[in-house]
Parts: sequence; C-alpha cells; structure tokens
Amino acid sequence: MHCHLVPYFHLATHLQPQFLRHGPGPGWWTFGYERNNGFLGRFNTNGHSGGEIEGTMMRGWWKATLI
Repeated sequence: MHCHLVPYFHLATHLQPQFLRHGPGPGWWTFGYERNNGFLGRFNTNGHSGGEIEGTMMRGWWKATLI
C-alpha cells in the first residue's frame, strides 16, 4: 500500500458497526477505546516507524497481557 496509516485510523475502520448500531460517536462512551489507546501509547517503540511500530506495539501488548 505504501501509505502511512496511524493506529487511530485502523481503529476507526473497526468502528463502523458500532456507529450504525449506536449513532454518532459523541453519543456513547468510548472510555475502553481511549484506555487502550493510552496503553498502546506507553510502549517503548525504540524509534521504530513505517510499519515496524505495529509489530513493536503488538509484542508489547502480548507481553503485558500474558504476565
């Protein structure tokens, strides 16, 4: 694809069913998503970018959830 997609865009692609079911986003609570965004934002990315950061975040998520 050679395009830069940030994690927020990726999350938004999964939210369409929620918007269709519950209406506009500000009308319902998104604390769970915001909490997970904050959790992912705290991972040490070691300066990775351009496709490497996703793998780094995934490995960090696995380590945090398996402990």
